[in-house]
Amino acid sequence: MTESNLKQDTENPGWFFGWVALAHSPERFLGLFATEADARAESESKPGSEYFYASVEAGTDNYIRVDR
Repeated sequence: MTESNLKQDTENPGWFFGWVALAHSPERFLGLFATEADARAESESKPGSEYFYASVEAGTDNYIRVDR
């Protein structure tokens, strides 16, 4: 996923809004997606994972969960 496909988080320069897929045990960032459907599909393919909307720092796996 390139950040050009995502909406910029204007309150946090260098951060972008998107859908995150996150695995648990151990916690690991599975990916950042432009659509909820893509994040859900990735999450469902990995047992024990979830997906949610977030602001993500470009080039990292740092995220802040965001209410929509």
